[in-house]
Amino acid sequence: MDAFTFNTVPRVVFAPGAARELAAHCRSLGLVRPLLVTDPGLVELGLVAPVEAALAADGLTVTRFAEVREDPPESVVLACVERGRASGVDGVVAVGGGSSMDTAKV
Repeated sequence: MDAFTFNTVPRVVFAPGAARELAAHCRSLGLVRPLLVTDPGLVELGLVAPVEAALAADGLTVTRFAEVREDPPESVVLACVERGRASGVDGVVAVGGGSSMDTAKV
């Protein structure tokens, strides 16, 4: 699989080891308290912890929303918004597939 960057609104970065560069991407946008939007399956597989660790190691304060499910209903999106507001996040990062990315478009 080849690495690529897909620039739309928002920016999508797909590459081996991309999580190691995520903190720098966040900082370039002025983010220090990102909301990490993902699903429980990726958490269980251990794929989210390294992303959170990379962000925390660079001094970012991460709030996790891991309640995304396939074809997320409005209630999931609203719960994500509430988590972000309650935590005072200043940006959103999605980790996962289309449902996580769709939810992160809050």
